[in-house]
Amino acid sequence: TEENPRRELLAAASLAAASRELKGYNDDLAARSLKAAIAIYDRATPQDPLARVGAATELFIATKDPKYRQLLLDQRDAIATNIERVGWVVGRTLPLVKDKAYSQAIRDAVAAYRIKVDGLAKETPYAVPYKPDIWGAGWNIQRFGWDQWMLHLSFPDLFPRTYALQALSFILGVHPG
Repeated sequence: TEENPRRELLAAASLAAASRELKGYNDDLAARSLKAAIAIYDRATPQDPLARVGAATELFIATKDPKYRQLLLDQRDAIATNIERVGWVVGRTLPLVKDKAYSQAIRDAVAAYRIKVDGLAKETPYAVPYKPDIWGAGWNIQRFGWDQWMLHLSFPDLFPRTYALQALSFILGVHPG
């Protein structure tokens, strides 16, 4: 019903990730998922080049195709500048991309983001960014927790699991009300 390249690329990323998990369980569905992910990725025309980063990450992990690696390398500076938005997804690419400048730029940006997260944690007794602009802040805190967990998995030396666990505690009831 609409053309929305950002959503299309989210679907491509999801299909690429699913294709990896389906291998060995349902190989036909895995292959069709990957084929669909590639077709969607190739067709999408986002205004924002960063919209491709998540799908390129999942497709690179799934296929090892150098065109996805190249997109990540080409977007290195934009990724580093927007690490809060895409750091959680690109962390898994560092050992696969095997590029010192890329890895250093991403690691430096993640280290700087950690300082910001440390500051956010001090703003409330829950150690999560709690700034409700609607009835509650649960969705944002769940997203924050997921991002923190993924950052911890990719950068355990820079991001402790503490922030992901604090978000989980908040969602499970350690919060006002």
